[in-house]
Amino acid sequence: MRSRVAAGVDYSELEADILRLIVGATEGSVRAFGEETVTRLVRPELLRGAAEDELTEEARAALTTACANVLTISAAELHDELATIYDGILVEDDLDPGVLTAISALAHWKSYLEQNRRGELYEPAIRSIEDIDRGARGSRRLPRHTGDGGRVWSGCGRGGS
Repeated sequence: MRSRVAAGVDYSELEADILRLIVGATEGSVRAFGEETVTRLVRPELLRGAAEDELTEEARAALTTACANVLTISAAELHDELATIYDGILVEDDLDPGVLTAISALAHWKSYLEQNRRGELYEPAIRSIEDIDRGARGSRRLPRHTGDGGRVWSGCGRGGS
């Protein structure tokens, strides 16, 4: 578990609590928590800041479709949409923070759906808390750290799973 301080708050204890809650929850509760978390992180307003030159038209359409259907799309369909998104990223590391948040949430949700691994819900839960914290402070900047091997948060996961 990494120790992180943002806005003067040490998140390590909160992160440990979140992990314990995810691991200890019933199947129904963890699924509901995952659904609430992922829908929060793929909401349309997060995508509004994306510049036209960040994604191809196909990638933008795939991202919009995946976000709009996140609770009804299958893991296989989500995999295909993510592949289109990854292939359509036109910038190296300046992708809009809202787009990064949505792509990461979709990638973790896909993995959760495929493998039913509760740990896949941990990173989106942390991103959701950071999103709430940023909203309270009025900032849209994302921290530049990863918990997923750098796959999504650094370079936006090109060649993802």
